Amino acid sequence: MDQWTPRTTARAELAEMLLGPHAARARAAGLVEADLEALRTHGRKAERADRLQREQLAQINAERTLRKELNQEIGAREDALRDRLPAVIGELSDASDPSTRELGLWLGNLSFARYRFREITPSPAARQVVEEETPCAKADSTVEELRSVKRVERADTVTRMRGLEAFCEALLRPGREPIVKVLAQRGLSPDDLRTLADDARHLAELGRNVTRAAEATSIEAEAARAQNIVWRRIRRMLRKAVQGVPELEKKWAEC
Repeated sequence: MDQWTPRTTARAELAEMLLGPHAARARAAGLVEADLEALRTHGRKAERADRLQREQLAQINAERTLRKELNQEIGAREDALRDRLPAVIGELSDASDPSTRELGLWLGNLSFARYRFREITPSPAARQVVEEETPCAKADSTVEELRSVKRVERADTVTRMRGLEAFCEALLRPGREPIVKVLAQRGLSPDDLRTLADDARHLAELGRNVTRAAEATSIEAEAARAQNIVWRRIRRMLRKAVQGVPELEKKWAEC
């Protein structure tokens, strides 16, 4: 028996009874104080660990639920951003101003790396930026941004949130104001992008949404196992000690 059960507590309570008002019967049966102290100590330790374990598991489940809800909520906002990007890229790419068109090209490449849009194919120039690290500081910066937001297939939540944070941060950097302006016209303000980046980082910091083993589990198992060993050693003497006393026999039946 490597976990707490009601019998674990009953055995501790029986030991307490034999240490107290019925100590003489315990001594007459051959029991010593150390036997009963061990039975009581291990039993109470397992009982406390079981309660703590239940509290920990409840907290873990609550945290998992909150992370799941946050993940779903952030995912909905991520989808809203994703939905708007093809139109934003098209609008910037069609602009008459060369610097604005360049931003459209940049966003198309960044979006392709992050979301793998089927409807957006990176241009030869874009591929060259991704595949070749040129001495140009601007090209190096673009390559680094592409790497930082590139999505791994079937990425876990932590990886995906890190990528989303990096993507939003890239959009908000100085010089990208035309992108932010067009997104704002389509209902995503700069504050929305900042909040999305911050929330994505927060969710990533919470870690993977998996059940952790409760810390008290090993303590409970060790204490219950130790009590069981003591119980087997002194069981026959305990049986003799309780005979003829109704309250002791009643507690024995619970053990």
